[in-house]
Amino acid sequence: VCMCVCVCVCVCVCGQMDDYRRMADLGCVLEFDQFGWGCSYQHAINYGIQYPDDFERCHQIKELADSGYQDHVVVSHDIAFKVRLSKFGGHSYDYVWKYATQYLKSIGADDSLLKAIFIDNPARLLTII
Repeated sequence: VCMCVCVCVCVCVCGQMDDYRRMADLGCVLEFDQFGWGCSYQHAINYGIQYPDDFERCHQIKELADSGYQDHVVVSHDIAFKVRLSKFGGHSYDYVWKYATQYLKSIGADDSLLKAIFIDNPARLLTII
């Protein structure tokens, strides 16, 4: 039995909900990354990259869940630098759990969605690896 897993990082490359749905229909897991990061003008001007903000990411996740794709979504804060740690002024590791979950709930996400994206989906992916 051959099993293939594709995780698509949904930060700034795709951005269109129809693209996300098509990828999920193909079996991809959509990973919403870099919670807590804002887009700098430098990125936007020099590279044409405009990161969605945390609110937009949450709305995209909720829209995907409402369309039946909650089993295809995972999230990450992407702490890769010292300045992202609370000791150095960053949001730290609990940022997504503390703030994104609150905002998701405020826009109608239920506990089953939160359990899917924070517990069930990552656990399923980690058992495949």
